[in-house]
Amino acid sequence: MYELVGSYDPAIVVLSILIAVFASHMALSLGGRVTVARGTARKYWLVGGATALGLGIWSMHFVAMLAFRLQVEVTYNLWVVILSVLPAIIASFLALYLVSRPTLVFRQLLGGSLLMGAGISTMHYTGMFAMQMEAHLQYDPLLLAASVLIAIGASFAALAIIFRLRNDQNGGRVGGRKIVSSLVMGGAISGMHYTGMAAAIFSHSDQMMEHPDSMMNNMVLAYLLGGVTLFLLGVVVITTMVDKRLVKQRARLNESERRYQSLFENNPDAIFTVDRRGFFVEANPQAEQMLGYTEAQLMRINVMTFVVPEDVEKTRELYHRVLNGESQNAEISIMHKAGHRAEILVTLVPNLVEEEVNGVFAIAQDISEKKKAERAMSHMAYHDDLTGLPNRRLSFDLLNKALEEVGGEHHHVAIMLLDIDRFKNFNDSLSHTFGDRLIRAIGRRLTTAYGDSVLVARFGGDEFTLLFPKLSSIDEVKARAQEVCDLIDQPLVLAGHEVHLTASVGVALYPGEANDAVGLIRNADTAMYRAKEHGNTFRLYDPSMDTKAYERMVLETDLRKALEREEFVLWYQPQINLATMRIKGVEALVRWNHPELGLVPPNKFIPLAEETGLIVPLGEWVLRTACQTNKRWQERGLQKLRMGVNLSMRQFRRDDLSDTVASVLAETGLDPADLELEITESMTMDLEQSLLTLQKLKGLGIQIGIDDFGTGYSSLSYLKKFPIDRLKIDRSFVSDIGADENDSAIVNTILLMAHSLHLKVTAEGVETEAQKEYLKSHGCDDAQGYLFSRPLPEGEIEQLLRAEQVGV
Repeated sequence: MYELVGSYDPAIVVLSILIAVFASHMALSLGGRVTVARGTARKYWLVGGATALGLGIWSMHFVAMLAFRLQVEVTYNLWVVILSVLPAIIASFLALYLVSRPTLVFRQLLGGSLLMGAGISTMHYTGMFAMQMEAHLQYDPLLLAASVLIAIGASFAALAIIFRLRNDQNGGRVGGRKIVSSLVMGGAISGMHYTGMAAAIFSHSDQMMEHPDSMMNNMVLAYLLGGVTLFLLGVVVITTMVDKRLVKQRARLNESERRYQSLFENNPDAIFTVDRRGFFVEANPQAEQMLGYTEAQLMRINVMTFVVPEDVEKTRELYHRVLNGESQNAEISIMHKAGHRAEILVTLVPNLVEEEVNGVFAIAQDISEKKKAERAMSHMAYHDDLTGLPNRRLSFDLLNKALEEVGGEHHHVAIMLLDIDRFKNFNDSLSHTFGDRLIRAIGRRLTTAYGDSVLVARFGGDEFTLLFPKLSSIDEVKARAQEVCDLIDQPLVLAGHEVHLTASVGVALYPGEANDAVGLIRNADTAMYRAKEHGNTFRLYDPSMDTKAYERMVLETDLRKALEREEFVLWYQPQINLATMRIKGVEALVRWNHPELGLVPPNKFIPLAEETGLIVPLGEWVLRTACQTNKRWQERGLQKLRMGVNLSMRQFRRDDLSDTVASVLAETGLDPADLELEITESMTMDLEQSLLTLQKLKGLGIQIGIDDFGTGYSSLSYLKKFPIDRLKIDRSFVSDIGADENDSAIVNTILLMAHSLHLKVTAEGVETEAQKEYLKSHGCDDAQGYLFSRPLPEGEIEQLLRAEQVGV
């Protein structure tokens, strides 16, 4: 018996190593695939992958054994060879199971390496046992142990590499890592096999070998087995790669489906799909909320059921366009199940399936609140916030539209600008809240009277505009203008006050001097200021009014400079005691000594001073100058007189009025008893504020009189509450006393009432002896008027006082 020396077929050795490398690459691919698989698919991949990998590892070993050449014929026992496959499959199953777990700790890695190494070693030495030859087989213990250790080490490395690379997605770098790892793993597996073959010692035997039917011939089998194995491994690798791509695509599709479903379910907008006939196919929760039905209920309803009747035709047209492939956007109104109306902004998109439109995909947003806010903002932009009437902007738009519609028709478009006379008196005396209520009441009265046939607008303050679109003649224009004046003249009862108003109305016509809205409004404004000079009347615009408007502007400019230039002077009108027929007082009256216009009467500049607010500094100048003059007269030896000074509404409403009066008295040194401040009834409408102001003034020791008594609208019951000293009967009642029973009755009533309240009475505008005698006989205390003296400048009134004092 002698030892046999074996050799290897180089080509088959290379083939075996290729199989090992290819099997290693397959193991890396299978590791990732088994890891991502779930449920039943995971089991299939685990069993199938383990079988394919085990066959690959086994095939490498068996092909390598077939590459071995001995000096005797070697065959293999088929059943033993087949049995040797099982350890390889079991080892592969263990490997794939371990690397597909979420974690792989060292203890698990080491245990798995030992089991896999044992399985591979078992496979190898079971295959060696299948060799049939005329030789005895022994093993070198050291090399055998080395082969087992190599199997365990290769298993350790393989498990670590497969686990590390199973989920690595870094493109080309992953491919390179897999190739290097496959070479390392394939080399380790091949090294184990050839180390195990080196451990085998073959010695010649004289015993003849029987050749049973199950014996296999080697060469063709090696190449056939190697080729088939490589093919199968290639199929598995390709299948793994294809499946991986399919899995990625499915994952992307699933992710896309999840995103779509999340977007569909959680979208703040209503999303729904309808078929070609308009019946619902699907609807998200927002669509259910918008329509008031559950998705299941909607499946039996046609979408057109929800559209309001006036939008049905438009919606059908939109739907038809979408079915023809055109996306559409529109605002339509729908009815909720509960019965309320909702405005929606809807986007309609063709629902394409295999390039055929099989329905409509809709995205709808409830814009009811947005449209409501837009309408509110639009209303605010074009309407007055106090009255709700159209404002200046809308008036201009509608006026321009009315002018466009006139065309060749023979009629007039009339614009009337209405301003309430003396509105500031009501606003200042009865508070701005009362003034607002008054403006609203006027607006209601005008809109009630004219309805939709006439545009009634508010320009601001106490100005209203009326647009009459079709008036046939100038006479009709005048009749309507007078009608407006009469309408305002009707009494109003607000907050317990009966208010009598009058209006000044300016009228501009088209066709006329202006051909657009701006020009017409400007002309109406000019005419209104002309009407305001008289009050409670109207004026039609005339080009000559522009000259007066310019003059008024110049006058206002000069008025602002008049105080600085000391152009104002005081004239004084005597007040005669009817019992003694001597002068008991004077009334200070302001005049404007204009450097170009000469002496400007009060009715020309006082209203302008009121409008511009210049009346406050002017009134303070009048008060100071009048007190200085009275004090100077006294210092010159003239008798003490009562100095009457008129207060304006603006002055009376100022919180610092009493402080101003006290300061002037202290500055001039005039005895407060020699000063009488005159107010009008209109100033006292706000009882609480007026009473407080009058009490402060009365506390200074001055006298207080009510001027133009009988022409205002204050309640007579207030009279006894006010700390006043004198009533001044307006000249309108004095002019016809004795001849007019009504005027006589009014004067008598005022005298009786005043004396019963212990008040003095002064009659204004006395111009005849008959008037004087009537007043004297009925107990009137004082009188003033042209019968006694017209207003005189300071020098002349001083001469009159001196003459009376010496009895001349």
